[in-house]
Amino acid sequence: MKSPLRILHLEDDPNDAELVQAMLSSECMVCDVTLVDNRADFISSIETCGFDLILADYSLPSFDGLSALEIARGKCPDLPFILISGTLGEELAIESLKSGATDYILKDRLSRLVPAVNRALREIDEKAERIRLEEQLFQARKMEAIGRFVGGIVHDFSNVLMVIKGFAGMLEDKMGVDNKLKDMVKRIVSASETGSKLAQDLLLFGGKKTIKPTAVNLNQMVLGSVEFLSKVMRENIGIKIVPSEEELTVMADAAQIERILMNLATNARDAMPDGGCLKISTGQVALDDDFVRAHGYGRAGAFAVIYVSDNGIGMDKETREKIFEPFFTTKGAGKGTGLGLSIIYEIIRQHDGYIVVQSEVGKGSTFNIYFPLEKVGR
Repeated sequence: MKSPLRILHLEDDPNDAELVQAMLSSECMVCDVTLVDNRADFISSIETCGFDLILADYSLPSFDGLSALEIARGKCPDLPFILISGTLGEELAIESLKSGATDYILKDRLSRLVPAVNRALREIDEKAERIRLEEQLFQARKMEAIGRFVGGIVHDFSNVLMVIKGFAGMLEDKMGVDNKLKDMVKRIVSASETGSKLAQDLLLFGGKKTIKPTAVNLNQMVLGSVEFLSKVMRENIGIKIVPSEEELTVMADAAQIERILMNLATNARDAMPDGGCLKISTGQVALDDDFVRAHGYGRAGAFAVIYVSDNGIGMDKETREKIFEPFFTTKGAGKGTGLGLSIIYEIIRQHDGYIVVQSEVGKGSTFNIYFPLEKVGR
């Protein structure tokens, strides 16, 4: 349960309001109650949708609980709404439930209030969990469909590229050093090699390309990344490496970790058009069962983490929610495949790890990459 519990209470009798708060406090519920007694204040308060629960008297001098319920369902449809009344009969109680009330409590039976509140909040949490699991299932099925599609075409695509590259290479060999067309042929060879690498990347979605893990010292790897990362940074972007004082050993594919760092560094560079700083640090964290459930796979325990931060333009909520989807890109046409972050996500998932992004518009971005921590000497 959230603490404090944010409650909007519609009640015109101060004594009844105090009695309700006393009942909640008696059960050790920490509550932050906003008390209103008229329509205008109720609407003004609820428009923020900043509450966890609404309690409402059924009858007030210039307002009533059913009207408040209608307003609440229009503005915050999922917010629990409990009617509290001293006069609510059976017919009105049924009518209120049909209209969307979560429950109703009689004032002479306030002992039901705390169980009703707990049940309402539990149902909200269960609904949110169902929605989250449905979204995870949808994402898993979407990735599976992409994998089947990709697996069906990559083989043939690779064969075509092999033919192009082979004949282009033969043509290049037959050309003289001064042949004006030789540069064009070299570009054909280079493009076919790029296409082959892309085909190999796509195999990740088909589950046909697996990582080759070995024991990796994450601190040493991050320190060694400066040399190749500096090649993709502009002069107005600094690189700061802060390794953990703790030894961090993970079972990972070193080449894939380099690839992750390179991709994130390139994205960070593009997010800092006016310059800035790329910071990469490492650490150790313990991930609990709630974290694992939120991601839908893996196990709780000790993890090594790489933090990749920039102070660039940042991302809004809509972008953050889509960046790991295949083919999603914020770059212009022809400037990206939209596969970079989705491939990184799949690489990390194959390591039984996680990637989480924290970002706000104008405040930069931080990517947290988690790998299961190995016990030294095990």
